[in-house]
Amino acid sequence: MASFKKNTATLFKTFSKNFFNDDSSYRKWKKISGEDLAPSTLESYKKLLAFQILPFFGEMSLSKINTDTVKKWIIWLNEKWSAKTSNNAQSVFNIIMKSAKEKRFIKEVPSADLSFRKIKKKHRELLTVKELKEIYQHGDWHWEVARRAFLVCAITGMRIGEVVGLQTYEVGEDRLNVEHSLHPHFGLGKTKTRICRYVPIPKIMNLKLKCGVQWAFEKPTEKAPILAGYVYKRLMAILENMGIDHKARGITIHSLRNVFISYMRGSSFGETIDLKIKAVVGHTDNTQTDWYTYWTPEMFPEIYEIQEELYKKIIGESE
Repeated sequence: MASFKKNTATLFKTFSKNFFNDDSSYRKWKKISGEDLAPSTLESYKKLLAFQILPFFGEMSLSKINTDTVKKWIIWLNEKWSAKTSNNAQSVFNIIMKSAKEKRFIKEVPSADLSFRKIKKKHRELLTVKELKEIYQHGDWHWEVARRAFLVCAITGMRIGEVVGLQTYEVGEDRLNVEHSLHPHFGLGKTKTRICRYVPIPKIMNLKLKCGVQWAFEKPTEKAPILAGYVYKRLMAILENMGIDHKARGITIHSLRNVFISYMRGSSFGETIDLKIKAVVGHTDNTQTDWYTYWTPEMFPEIYEIQEELYKKIIGESE
């Protein structure tokens, strides 16, 4: 039978110190298993540990942390932060406590069977095709390359970081080879899911002919990629100029992903292309695609047709 550490008084803050550093056993294992975390994810984990976890558990002995204690912590979290932050903190806590179990500091992970908080889907009103046209044709983009980046987001559902991270050699006549994402602080890295994929684009765009020397969306003033933040700021300015309340409607640059997915799923092809949509936008399961879908009445032509048929039968206009 496996023996447990004699020092049962080890504090949580002692065990978790440097847990996510490059030379930690956790990171070393993640690296050799090919699952190392993205720099932005690591930064997020460290902040959650510092601000949401250590203030509560830091001075506690690992062996004294039980399920009831964790429940009190989760209640404390939800009184101070959003459900999303609470869930993220719980995930990080689970990682650390699982490691403590593997190293035989504790017998069981006290949070193993605790569910996560239910996150309410934010209210969003999708941009209409007419609005997308007006936004694209608006004269306040300043740089043509920013307008083009917006268009690619709208017709592919790609994340803005993936769009601005495209290098010229990754752009084909009818497809994009999406291998990277450009982060404003950490530079060029892997995609969010760490999976490479091909994304179709219409040939009539002639996107390949409009690329920069190295970057597909290169600044007109220097040989450097346009940043996601610039595209976002221009979009927000244009929306305000058009009188669109982007805050009330929940519109961001990421909303173009919602528009693309919802438009594709609401098309005449419907669910027959769900797997293809998932592949294009880089989702790892159908639940994510469902989460990004916002149905509107005009997306249901088949329903309208059936309703009209039923209506006519009910009122006697059809035999």
